[in-house]
Amino acid sequence: MTFMEPRSRRSITSDTGFNSTDTFVVLYSLEICTRYEISVQGSTGAGPGPYGPQMSLDTSKPDAPWGLTATNYDRTQVTLKWKEPLVTTREGLKYTVKYSGKKNYNKTFASSGSRCADKSKTYTVKDLVPGTLYTFQVYGTSDCGNSSLISYNVETKIAGKRFWI
Repeated sequence: MTFMEPRSRRSITSDTGFNSTDTFVVLYSLEICTRYEISVQGSTGAGPGPYGPQMSLDTSKPDAPWGLTATNYDRTQVTLKWKEPLVTTREGLKYTVKYSGKKNYNKTFASSGSRCADKSKTYTVKDLVPGTLYTFQVYGTSDCGNSSLISYNVETKIAGKRFWI
């Protein structure tokens, strides 16, 4: 069901329409990933006028996750945590973690990948290369498409030097 709000009065609409003397209405409680077809028809004491041009309203894809941080990182793995977006689908989002690594001293080096984190908001990326600067990106996926990316940079640790005497 879709709700329309002319000023302060709340009504449930049907497929047949909504009557109001106001010059605007506010549509809310719309489903995301949905296209709505909207048209307006004026009416006077002489009767209804023609419908105005039909307009399409596409509700948005999900917002991006936020608050991405890296915890518990060492030489070969990084644990990422993020928060669910404020606007999402009823069934929730599935998340994808993408990463790419580089070494400043070796321009030909590249380490990259993509992992599905399913519906979890924490994911540990393993088998990373020590001493590499990684850019991690997380985005949500729903039937509507993909959200925007959020990014976080982490440099994996290198083994400490050991001196034997």
